[in-house]
Amino acid sequence: MQSRDKRRAVLDSPSPICYSYKVHNRIERWGLPIADPKSRNLRTVNLNSLPLLREILRHGSVSKAAEAINISQPALSSTLKQLRVQFEDDLIVRSGNRVKLTPKAEKLLAPLDGVLQALEGLVFDDDADTRIRPSILIATNDHIMTTVGSRLARIVTEKGAGFMPQFVAAGANSLRELTAGNIDFIIAPRLGLMGGAPVSANKLAQMEVELLLSEPLVAIVSASAGLDVADISIEDYLGQPHVGFDVGIGRDLSNEQIYLSSLGFQQFELIRFSSYSALIEAVISSHAIGLIPESLARLYASRTDLQLFKPPIAFPLLEYNLVWLRSRDQDSYFEQLREALKLGVDELSDKPVFQFS
Repeated sequence: MQSRDKRRAVLDSPSPICYSYKVHNRIERWGLPIADPKSRNLRTVNLNSLPLLREILRHGSVSKAAEAINISQPALSSTLKQLRVQFEDDLIVRSGNRVKLTPKAEKLLAPLDGVLQALEGLVFDDDADTRIRPSILIATNDHIMTTVGSRLARIVTEKGAGFMPQFVAAGANSLRELTAGNIDFIIAPRLGLMGGAPVSANKLAQMEVELLLSEPLVAIVSASAGLDVADISIEDYLGQPHVGFDVGIGRDLSNEQIYLSSLGFQQFELIRFSSYSALIEAVISSHAIGLIPESLARLYASRTDLQLFKPPIAFPLLEYNLVWLRSRDQDSYFEQLREALKLGVDELSDKPVFQFS
C-alpha cells in the first residue's frame, strides 16, 4: 500500500495525468484536498524562464533570441519546449518561410513585459546596475549617435529604463535587417531611407514611419582658410571646394548636389563621407566648406579652428525618420524608447545656432 507521502508526491507531479478522471477519484477516495488546477500550474512555473520567453516572443525566433541574450540555441529550444507544455500552446509556429507568433503568444507579450518589470522592481534595488536588460538595437549615423544618443544615455538613467539602447551603424541593408528582426529601429534621413537593397512593398507596409527630427544645415569652414563668411555670396560659396555627405553607395551626385542642380547651381565636391565626424576633420584640414546638422554644429561652436556660418543658399531642412515594425507596437519597451528619443530630440532644439527664416 502506498504511503501518504508517495500519494502526495503523485498529486504534486507536474504531469498532466494528475488531472485525469482516474486520479481525481483516487484523491476523493483518499480524503485529500483537491488542488486548484490554476494554483498547481502557477507553482510549477519556472520564473527564470519568463525573461527567456519574452526574448523569444520579441524576436519571433529562437536563434535570434539566443544570439540577443548570449545563450546557446539548443538550451533555448529546450526551454521553449517546456514553455509550450506550461502554456499549452505552440507560442511560435512556422508559416511557409516565415515564423510567426500564435494568437496566444501575441496576447502574452505586453502583459509579460509588465510582470517582469514589476518583478525586477521587487527583487532588485533601484540603484542596482547589474541587471541583465534586453537590448534594443537602433541603426543610425554618427550624427544621431553623438547628439540624440548622448542625451538618451542620461534620460534612460534618470528614468531607470528596463532596457539597454544599443546604437549600431546604419547601412545599405538596414531596412532588410529591420524586417528580419535583426535590428529594432532605424533613424535615418528621409531622403536616404530608401537607399540600398530593395525591400518588397509587402514588407514596407509592415513598417511604421514617424518624423523624429527636423533641423537646418549649418556651413563650416576651417578658421585658417581666411574666408570672410559674414556676408558670403552664393558665387563665393559655390566657388570654394566642398566636402560632401551621403549615405548612398555608387551615386555620382550627393543629395546636396542634386538639390543645387535643381536650382541651376553646380559645386565642386572635393571628397565625400558617410560620417559627419570624418567630414568635419576633412574640412579643418582642407580649407573646404561642408554642411552639417545644426545640433552637431552646436557641439563644435566653441572650437577655435572652425568657423560656423549660415549658408547663402536656403537648403531644405534635414529630416530624420524613426522606423520600426508595426508588429512591435505592443512592446512596452519600444514605446518607452520612442518617448525617450522624443525627449532627447526636444532638448536639441533649445538653442539654435542661427535664426533661419
